[in-house]
Amino acid sequence: MKTEMKLLTKLLENLLPEFDYSDIAFAEQTPPPVPDAYTPGRARLLIGVEGRRDTIYSQNGGVACIKLERGDAFFASPETWHKPLPVKSLPFSLFIIMYDPNYTMVAWKGTRKDGSRFSHGWSGLPVTPASPDIYHLVQTLDHLESPNRRTCARELVKALVAMTIDYMRATPEKLPKKQELTWNGICDFLSHNFHLPVTRETLAEHFKLHPNHISRLFAGNGETFIAFLTKIRIDHAIFLLKTSRNLSVKEVSAECGFNSVNYFCKQFRRRTGTSPGAFRNSTAKWNYL
Repeated sequence: MKTEMKLLTKLLENLLPEFDYSDIAFAEQTPPPVPDAYTPGRARLLIGVEGRRDTIYSQNGGVACIKLERGDAFFASPETWHKPLPVKSLPFSLFIIMYDPNYTMVAWKGTRKDGSRFSHGWSGLPVTPASPDIYHLVQTLDHLESPNRRTCARELVKALVAMTIDYMRATPEKLPKKQELTWNGICDFLSHNFHLPVTRETLAEHFKLHPNHISRLFAGNGETFIAFLTKIRIDHAIFLLKTSRNLSVKEVSAECGFNSVNYFCKQFRRRTGTSPGAFRNSTAKWNYL
């Protein structure tokens, strides 16, 4: 773990400060996600290191594309989506920095010239506790109005990367314990797979743990497995109801992993105080399609 963190820190130190971020793209909440889009529910910053990868994303009520090359950056706030397209230029690699109020995750991923893939970071979960200053910058980027983005974004991204490097360099001896890493891994897994029929048992099998240990992990974080998963699903339902008027309530329910629309409506009302249909009508201003 410490070796992995040192590798990523050194790569960031040596490569990223020289980048000028000449092309920075921002994802927006509309239109609704395309099939197989990436919607992790966390802010993320992608930075091209080598080669090129085209990535489509939501912007200005339509779908845009950035040709992510060396020194280019792509920022997506928690409620947005993006979809990487097949790699056209090999070798290719990029840094992915994912920001959450509770932690920061860093990965260096890519495809070698022979077509084989590599990944440093995500599998080992080199996680640092979130710095309030880092997340404040993330929120500032998220709230930049379009006319000011070109002017301010480059310096903000530079500051965000520099602060992330400093924080990683300062915390190698304070890495989370194995149980904390397992918990963060479970949270990340559920944020990517909430739409699937995930159960406590399938989660335990994936992480090679006993189901009772999964329950203890959730209890130790003040949650139950069902409550945690339901919260993620309802959060995604809120996103879809704001952006996807073409989807019926039943379809939204299915997209979020619920196998009963009645149960979905009950949980939605418990969380928001209103029904999915009433919520959609009250937020019609969010819908641009």
